[in-house]
This record gives sequence, structure tokens and C-alpha cells, in this order.
Amino acid sequence: MSWIQKVGGKITLERHGAGFPEEFQMGEDATEGASRVPPPVPIRNANTVTGKGIEWDKPNWPAIFHVVHIDLSELVPLVRANPALYSWFFWYAMVLLVLNWVTWTVLAARGAASNPWAQWVVSLLNVFLGFFVLSAGYFTVFRACAEDDSTYYKASYCILGIITALCIVMSIVSFPFPFNGWTRLGWIQNNAKNLRTYWRAMTIIESIGWTVAYIASTFLGIKLWRYQHLM
Repeated sequence: MSWIQKVGGKITLERHGAGFPEEFQMGEDATEGASRVPPPVPIRNANTVTGKGIEWDKPNWPAIFHVVHIDLSELVPLVRANPALYSWFFWYAMVLLVLNWVTWTVLAARGAASNPWAQWVVSLLNVFLGFFVLSAGYFTVFRACAEDDSTYYKASYCILGIITALCIVMSIVSFPFPFNGWTRLGWIQNNAKNLRTYWRAMTIIESIGWTVAYIASTFLGIKLWRYQHLM
């Protein structure tokens, strides 16, 4: 059979249906049915989950979370089911940070610290650090729920969390924290020089840790802010 006969046979089959069952024939009904196929489900990305769902006339989140135009209740079902609980949690964290700063400032002003100005600067860094760590954590952890490739954000927040935890531990074990047991050890308590050396070392280490975490949090927050506004 030549190729001309093959082509002619195909044309004949298409014209007469070639005895095919009805379900294999593309009639008008089949064409109309094809047009009713539902559209594909859109991919869940940052554009679809970080919309403008904030109720500006009923703000219940700290101001930083409104500035970045992200509504926490849109991202996580658990938070959406308990918005009041999470709102209270964030405000409680903010209040604790302010109280921490006021407490350490009062201690420094009363001469409880060896260097009031250094202690005041460290306390001020604590407030800014906590503020930016909260905002960076809000950016990273909950954005990770909406991103396919969120390894970078998760790792960044984990590193910041570790640094913050170490700084908090050093704040607890360093003089003059009221519940500090380390400064009651004989080799520190009975020697003023050892006490000064210990306090200075802990202050330097803690200040460096807070500063590094603060800079990293600021950098991450700016990067994520630019990323979202470029979407």
C-alpha cells in the first residue's frame, strides 16, 4: 500500500467515523464538555497567601506586622483558629522586652552594674534585638509555610534563635542577675578582681552576641521586606 492510499484511508476514517464507538467520536457534545473542564488549581505561593487581608480599622498585631503587609491568620490554620491567643503572645513578648530594658536600666542607674553605660547599651540592644528577632521570626517561620524552597529562611531563623538563646543564658548567669548562682561561688565572691574579670568577660561576650544577632536580624528583615515588595 502506497503512502497516498494510507493518507486517503485516514481521511475516509475521519469523515465517516469508521464505525468507532460514540465515546471516541469528537462531536459537538464532546467539544462542549471539553470546554467545561475546570481550570488548573493555582500554585500556592507568596502572592496568594500574603494578600491584603489585614483589617486596618481593627489592628490586633504589633505595628511591625502591619508595616510588612502580612496577616498571620492567612498563613497558618492554627493561628487562624486562635488569633486572640497569638495576639496576646506577641504583645506579651513585647511587654517583657520593655520591662527587661527598664529593669536593667534601673539597676545600672543605681550602680548595681560595674559599668552603667555599658549595661544600658546592652539593655537597649536587648530591646531592639527582641523586636527584630520577633519580626524576623514572623517573616521566616510563617513564610516558610507558603514557600516551596524555605530552607534558607528556616536555617536563618534557627541560627538567630540559637544566638538569642545563648545570649539569654549569659544574661541569666552574669552578674548582677538576682537569681545568679555563679557569682556566689567562692573563687568569684571572695576575690573582687575575679568578680570584675568575670563580669567584664560576660558583658563583652553577651554584647558581641547580641550585636551579631541584631545585625543579622536586621539584614534578614530587610532582605525579606525587599523580597516581598518585589513580588
